Amino acid sequence: DPTHQFSTDTTSVTIMPPRPTASFSFTVSSGYGYAYVTFDASGSAADSSTSITNYSWDFGDGNNDLNGSSQETHTYYNSGTYQVELVVTDGVGQNSDAFIMNVTI
Repeated sequence: DPTHQFSTDTTSVTIMPPRPTASFSFTVSSGYGYAYVTFDASGSAADSSTSITNYSWDFGDGNNDLNGSSQETHTYYNSGTYQVELVVTDGVGQNSDAFIMNVTI
């Protein structure tokens, strides 16, 4: 401009790593009137700059473990199909999309 005045503005930008991804497999062991299901979420992944810090499980039968681990065992007492959901959280607080799988007992 003609008076040679200028201004500056500073903006901080934080670059976040990609969000983690949730995944699990399971095995069913049946007992008399119940079934033990072992869940394995070791296939879940976070960016190499961070790690997975929490596994939040919904077992589809009204029970959950919001501070779970990558290896969970859950007992189902009724036959049926249960929609099991896993969300993982990484070290910077980002949640994955829900990974959902039907488990039939």
